[in-house]
Amino acid sequence: MENTHLSLWDILLFPVALPLRSIGWTLSYLQNEAEKEGNVQESTWNALVELEVLKEIGEITDEDYQSQREQMLAQWGTAAQEAAEDEE
Repeated sequence: MENTHLSLWDILLFPVALPLRSIGWTLSYLQNEAEKEGNVQESTWNALVELEVLKEIGEITDEDYQSQREQMLAQWGTAAQEAAEDEE
């Protein structure tokens, strides 16, 4: 079992330490959420660029490009909308 001994300093500094720890946790949580959202946007952007390159080199037709592009943008829009709803 761990030693959970509290010193006098721990007790005296508790009113200051608790809010500071709460702020640290909140900032960490917000940073993680922003990174998740950034990763989704970045991966969508990379996929769109790759799709355009495939069109330019003739690997896919213009119709396939348009169809896949619209599908990706719709999925990205849905993900962004869900993220916005989660924030509310």
